Amino acid sequence: MSSQPKWWEKPLRVLDVLYVEEIEKTDFKWITQLCKEAHANVIHFQCHYCYGGGLDENVIFHRSRLAKKQNRDVLAEFLPLAHKADIRVLIYYPGHWFPKTFGDQHPDWCVIKDDGSRVENLYGNNDLPFCVNSPWRDWSYILVEDLFAYEIDGIFFDGPINFLGDRACYCESCKEKFQQIYGREMPPWNRNNIEDWKMLVDFSVNSLADYYKDAYSLIKGLKPDAFMYCNASNVAEQSWYRGRRNRSLMPHQDALIAEGGFVNCRLSKNLFKTGASAKMYETQAGGKPAVTAVSPALGVWRTHSHSAPEMRLLLAQASIATNPYLAIYIKSKDQPGPLAAKQMYAFLEQNAPYYHQTRSGANVALLHSTQTVNFYQGVDIPWADISNIKEQTTESIGNFNRTFYGFYEIMIRSRIPFDVIDEEALIEELLNRYEALVLPNCACLSEDQCRTLTDYVKRGGVIIADFESSHYDEFGCRRRHLGLEEVFGVTSQNEVSDFRRQDFVLPKEKNAPALKNLDCDFLPAPRHNLKLNAGTGKSLAVFTKPLISNITDDIEPSDDPFLVENSLGKGKGYYFPTTFGEFYQEYQIPAYHNIVESILRSEISVPISLAGAPHLIEVMLRRQPEQKRTMVHLINFEISSINEVIPAKNLTVSVRNSSRVARVRALKACKDLAFEQNKDTISFVVPHLEEHELIIIES
Repeated sequence: MSSQPKWWEKPLRVLDVLYVEEIEKTDFKWITQLCKEAHANVIHFQCHYCYGGGLDENVIFHRSRLAKKQNRDVLAEFLPLAHKADIRVLIYYPGHWFPKTFGDQHPDWCVIKDDGSRVENLYGNNDLPFCVNSPWRDWSYILVEDLFAYEIDGIFFDGPINFLGDRACYCESCKEKFQQIYGREMPPWNRNNIEDWKMLVDFSVNSLADYYKDAYSLIKGLKPDAFMYCNASNVAEQSWYRGRRNRSLMPHQDALIAEGGFVNCRLSKNLFKTGASAKMYETQAGGKPAVTAVSPALGVWRTHSHSAPEMRLLLAQASIATNPYLAIYIKSKDQPGPLAAKQMYAFLEQNAPYYHQTRSGANVALLHSTQTVNFYQGVDIPWADISNIKEQTTESIGNFNRTFYGFYEIMIRSRIPFDVIDEEALIEELLNRYEALVLPNCACLSEDQCRTLTDYVKRGGVIIADFESSHYDEFGCRRRHLGLEEVFGVTSQNEVSDFRRQDFVLPKEKNAPALKNLDCDFLPAPRHNLKLNAGTGKSLAVFTKPLISNITDDIEPSDDPFLVENSLGKGKGYYFPTTFGEFYQEYQIPAYHNIVESILRSEISVPISLAGAPHLIEVMLRRQPEQKRTMVHLINFEISSINEVIPAKNLTVSVRNSSRVARVRALKACKDLAFEQNKDTISFVVPHLEEHELIIIES
């Protein structure tokens, strides 16, 4: 007999009302009503006034042994109202920034850089963090105990985090703990010393995981059915930078939450972060729920919201495979963006059964290599709201972030559903779900992972990879050979070409399925390629010899391959030994995504097809086997301006489905759709698509 599901295992619509600037006078009936109007069933409730530089003993607005002054008890006022309205209350715990005056009182709590100075000024000029290994840890747990004197449903930890990215922490507590674990002094901060750097990274990551492990144990001891999670790592964020390795944190929390929907620019300039994050969080949650946090704020301007179409797109992506979180800033709550977000939450509430316990129907996966993010030289540091992480770019040859998003867009334009996985999903049981894997410059792979991927191809899988994939071990040490050379059918000369300013790519095997949709014989070439020795693989396209000028008719093929096809066992490897995905991310050359799409359509059984519009539309397939139900999610990324998307009309959708279909319904349009079923395929027309639509197919 199955146990009753926990409340957090059902669809969540999380709301965070940022009201604390008015905490002294807020009417909590109004906050409760706002939750109901927003169709939220969970709130991150704030009961500490942190606008003066962070958390200290003077800004606690509930009963606590730590409070130095008696403030309004907002928890006692709000909890009865929220629970009467069937709203779960998770306390927002501001664990990563504190006033400098509080740090002055407790210098042994502070995060210390390798030069002996404090880490300071995360958000302004009056804050600093505390160290998870310091005596602050005990202080923080007392506050947790005091919170659970109330009938709260759980806690969201917004920190603590670690600060190895700021050359910290070298406080006395960290030095002592490091000595106990490793039997030596903490080494200097030096990323070029691989052995020392590995220890510093592991120490930072494990110290943070230890903090949450003890917090989780404490909370479950106080209230076994309480819920806990912490603000986790974003896609493409180095785990060492703030100590957040999601896989290490998951044993010590009930769900994964991270800020994948915090976008610090117009959405048209960063279309895919939220969708990529949601897919990644589903994988890393390992069967537990996941939450993709969405902020309406336009970057640092918290009281200026994204537009209504932007908010609908953000929340539509955040709600597929994960649960959405929405921040509401009081001063911008009536702007078009937050109002559209409430409408989106209403749609999710009305259609909650179709978002509950769904499984991906994708048979292709895109590998997000966390090892490459951590140890490869070509990795950008993305902006993040927590601790105000600044965006930093690198100009080294070969960039993982840009390659990842290049292939991500290629997959969307190919209209082939796909998942995002990490290295911990590279096990036979999980890989067997996929007919093809895409490796976007996944440079850092272990020997075991390379063997697993090689065996996957031998069993019949297909791998598409580019540039330096597998040329480094899992810690960033360069191999002289490619770890996947048996899959690629070539060997590396361990040398990268000079900069190709104006060279071309020439198809060599024009009748190959991979090249059958090309509409020209001269493709712009990526800037660099890896020098190779021939092997069992067949070169389908090659670079031209370097061109001195772009005004020339002297264009000759070289021996440098652009695309190699190699058969291995029952499967195949397709290898672009060049900065393919990164170049696509910059120039969006149609022939590039045509090549990848042609490879996939010739090698795998694509479960769905979409025709009838040139729009940039993502197709996602989810299933509920027990209900004999298939869900088709359509996301329209064609933002013509800030305030509108270009609608798509009369989209023909064909889905592989061998069961007899009883009904097809478009939930956003609130109408049943006529359909035709022929053997194992069902086809129907979606008459109108704005930002998103959800079509259910019931057998």
